Amino acid sequence: MIRFAFTFLMAFVLWILFALTLQPLELVIGVVMALAVAGASHKLMFHRGAGRMLHPLRWGAALFYVGALVCAEVKAHLEVSRMIITGKIRPAFVEVPFDLTRDSSRALLGNTITITPGTLTVKAGSKFLIHWLDYDKKGSPGKNFERIGRMITE
Repeated sequence: MIRFAFTFLMAFVLWILFALTLQPLELVIGVVMALAVAGASHKLMFHRGAGRMLHPLRWGAALFYVGALVCAEVKAHLEVSRMIITGKIRPAFVEVPFDLTRDSSRALLGNTITITPGTLTVKAGSKFLIHWLDYDKKGSPGKNFERIGRMITE
């Protein structure tokens, strides 16, 4: 019951933050949606070991991750724009090894690589298979994010 209540509270607070209004109808809709979210996900959010995610250092690492992701996104958008204008691309499939043990860490890294323009995680196993729009042997997509993601999820 505590897990359900806490999940409901988190979902409802997020609803209020995203809605940016305290009108009664919006609050009622928020309560209904938060109840649905809590009913569907309270067992997923609070499994054994989930409490480690509440540590303030992990939240700080998550904020840093978001900031680094925004910077990487802007840079990648500019690079893809340059490639479109000049027509110079070097597409390739690249196997990228990683050092992550948790599924959540691998999912975070794979999704981060995928949402960055110019890269797409095609397969995730013991290594990621990534389609890279402008292959450069010097770089590795997601290497910085692997380190930060480890601080958050492992």
